[in-house]
Amino acid sequence: SKIMGNSVTEWKNMSDKHLALFLLMNQWVKVKQEGKNLAEYFEREGYHEIAIYGMSYAGETFADELQGSDVKIKYGIDKKIYFVGSTNSGKSTLINKLIKDYGNNDITITTSMYPSTTLDAINIKLNGLNIYDTPGIVNEGSITNYINNNELKKINIKKEIKPITYQIKDKCSILIGDYIRLDFECISTSITIYISNNVPVKRISLNNPILLDNIISSYNDLKNKDIVIEDICFIKITKNTRVNIYGKYNLSTIIRDNLI
Repeated sequence: SKIMGNSVTEWKNMSDKHLALFLLMNQWVKVKQEGKNLAEYFEREGYHEIAIYGMSYAGETFADELQGSDVKIKYGIDKKIYFVGSTNSGKSTLINKLIKDYGNNDITITTSMYPSTTLDAINIKLNGLNIYDTPGIVNEGSITNYINNNELKKINIKKEIKPITYQIKDKCSILIGDYIRLDFECISTSITIYISNNVPVKRISLNNPILLDNIISSYNDLKNKDIVIEDICFIKITKNTRVNIYGKYNLSTIIRDNLI
């Protein structure tokens, strides 16, 4: 009886929703038949950027009508929001922050420093929205795929980072833990390494053979660029530099403009 009552309520809510959509679209057609245009209305009233709440049929139709006008859609908000990203990128932590700041319940998603803590999609209702926390996408080039839990604790950043800066002239080799070796070649530059304070970083001799049997990446002309090594660190470079990166594991590296 209770189950049947719930089903009747759900069907009624769905019916009311479809009726409201029908009435809205019917009114929309009448407005169009009268030669009126929503884009012209917004422009006349001084609205140049808008957000659309609800990207269902009506929202998508509205977005289509604004195509080619001077009214820009800043973003569209749906009642279903999915947090998607790499493992350990902070999806669950961000959702917990949203719940704390904007929710009225004590729900907390389990988080940890270990990859793949979230094993299945988790649905959280927050102020009329359905928020989904999803399992992390595994990046094959992440160091978290290769090291054990004790090493994960070491690379995990818990305190404010103390950047490490080196002045380089001509050639120099830097060893990061026993994971990464960077061989620099330049006239003169400074490099700054941003990494967990628990990971040792030191200069080594160019003749030291450590890690030289596995080159990961090689880059030229790195002026005002950062080298990002997946899930462990990034290196800021200020002047034109050439670098060879060697590694214990086949880690992903990318180049970007200086972040700091």
